[in-house]
Amino acid sequence: MEADPIRTSFICRGLPPRELLDPLVTRIADGLGVPMEQLEVSRPFLYHKGHHFGPHHDSGAWCEERGQFFFEGCGRKALQLKRLATMLVYLKGPMAGGSTFFTRVKAPSSYDMGVRVAAQEGRAVLWPNVTDEGLIDQRAEHAGEVVTQGTKLALNIFILEAAPLSVSGKAGSMAGLNPSPPPCVQLPAAGPLRPQRDRPG
Repeated sequence: MEADPIRTSFICRGLPPRELLDPLVTRIADGLGVPMEQLEVSRPFLYHKGHHFGPHHDSGAWCEERGQFFFEGCGRKALQLKRLATMLVYLKGPMAGGSTFFTRVKAPSSYDMGVRVAAQEGRAVLWPNVTDEGLIDQRAEHAGEVVTQGTKLALNIFILEAAPLSVSGKAGSMAGLNPSPPPCVQLPAAGPLRPQRDRPG
């Protein structure tokens, strides 16, 4: 089996304990004003020293004309949108490296592109994957930078588009989400998890 050149992290078996996960998911649903049924919780992913996740987009948008999930050259129109927004929760932060880097966001007070968020335990980062018009928001492209010391354990919670309409009543729109969600969610590190090597696809 060929190694995935984009992602070198592990995916853990199962989810964190319910007593840790349920309060977090409930708080996110309440803060964003969406029903629990519109939240997709990923299995935790584990980064050891040297692990990374290259630039990617979480929209889950299928590009019909190319027969694959969205990449450059799909007219930016999202088809069959699945994930309106992403909340990335750092369950454990590395001693060095492992930041989340948004490759297409202009840095404040700078001409440089790119905004970096340090992977600190207990921190959560929320961003939209699509615009109010239902287009893929290119600024949501991000990467998990190389962990240079220690380990990083993180969890994604995706806000899904309701079927057949989104939370705003408009398919593929972010307009109905609470514009002022809590910027940081505290969550203790989960217990030991057995890592499983991540596989492409």
